[in-house]
Amino acid sequence: MKFYGYANKKLAHGLLEMQEITVSAKPEDLRAMASFLNDCADQLSSEENADFEHEHLSDNIDSISSNAPQFVVVNPNM
Repeated sequence: MKFYGYANKKLAHGLLEMQEITVSAKPEDLRAMASFLNDCADQLSSEENADFEHEHLSDNIDSISSNAPQFVVVNPNM
């Protein structure tokens, strides 16, 4: 899996706000990513998980290679 992008602007801690993201991945990895995103959305919308801060795709999907770029979902309210 690879990620490519075009930066819109630089933020704190070296982060870049992206104007565009391109994902190059096998179908099974894209399906795993879709499932991961749905799970994160469920956690964010659940009152039981109001303390959700962030989740790493590679920590949740065993089939994602450890040398793949990190894909992290962050709670926008944190």
